[in-house]
Amino acid sequence: MAVSVPKKRSSKAEIGKTAMAVKHLGPILAPPLQGPLGEPPEVEVVLNPSSHEFLDAWYGLLAEALDENPFMSPMFVTPAMVHLSNDRPLALVATWQTVGPKRYLTGLFPVVTPRRQTLRGWLFGGKTELWTHGLVPFNAPLLAPDTDLAEASVSAFIDWMSARRPRMSSIVLPMMLNGSNAITMFEREFARHGFEVERKRDEAHTRGLDFKPSVAPMLNDNVVIARELEDIKRNLEKALCMDTLSKQSASAGLGILDDINTISFLRAVVRGFAARGEICIASIDQPNAKASAIIVEGKKAAYLWWVMGPDASNPMVEAALSSSVELALGKRILAATATPVSGLWAEPISTRSFSVNVFVG
Repeated sequence: MAVSVPKKRSSKAEIGKTAMAVKHLGPILAPPLQGPLGEPPEVEVVLNPSSHEFLDAWYGLLAEALDENPFMSPMFVTPAMVHLSNDRPLALVATWQTVGPKRYLTGLFPVVTPRRQTLRGWLFGGKTELWTHGLVPFNAPLLAPDTDLAEASVSAFIDWMSARRPRMSSIVLPMMLNGSNAITMFEREFARHGFEVERKRDEAHTRGLDFKPSVAPMLNDNVVIARELEDIKRNLEKALCMDTLSKQSASAGLGILDDINTISFLRAVVRGFAARGEICIASIDQPNAKASAIIVEGKKAAYLWWVMGPDASNPMVEAALSSSVELALGKRILAATATPVSGLWAEPISTRSFSVNVFVG
């Protein structure tokens, strides 16, 4: 349900206040950034992300977010909370802006929540960090399209994270998408708070081959693209079987797809996106070229997320899969994969990881 936000704020789904909402928490290192009514955003740990009210707000923010990130969709995050966060529990931290009697979701951040406090953490402080996983290609928290609201949300989130520790601690931002608005706002707010960036590391997500074909490879004619729900489910199971058999025949030991939690996560994500028409599977099954690629669709781009099969590491096969999808969808293809690809046709992405020293008292 969409509503209009006054003072040229974009429309957002609305949700009523809950007892879990807490006021701005941070240290006295920098004044909180103000919302449209002179109040900083509220911060809430979301305990029930599957509620209809919160899902409405979540999808509303996802559709208009300052940085596009389909990997922050409920179709991706909810299965991750069930299947991928046993060792590193995932929680969602939301920021809300109150306008009159209503609240609007202005930021959504996935964080790691330690199961218990350690002695070392109690004595020396610990770290709080954005959640990530080997199957998550990058981090770009969902932020309101209005830059003032987005920056105020980042500020409130930083204060909330830093206030959770009684001593020197660090805030870790792994795999932030380079070039995103979020990364710029985090850097600006760290400087405004007086926090010291201890480490900063950039990573490319392709193999960086030295050549690019000038024309589409002839394999394109053999690529089949599944876009309907039943076709996607059938092609996914075929791809999983092909990938598992190829690992066994090569005596490669246990691969990532041999883990039951990972397979369950993958099936849940693919079927969830497929039900909303936001994913496709491109497959090629020839004697010397057997591979499948999962492509997650965004509004502006499509994300080459997972390539599997015995010839998944063949750059020409990757090129055929991604270029065929690019033609079919009419969108640029970003190489946002669980494992690096060649980037022959998919536009490469890069990420930046931060570790920031925080003194809170």
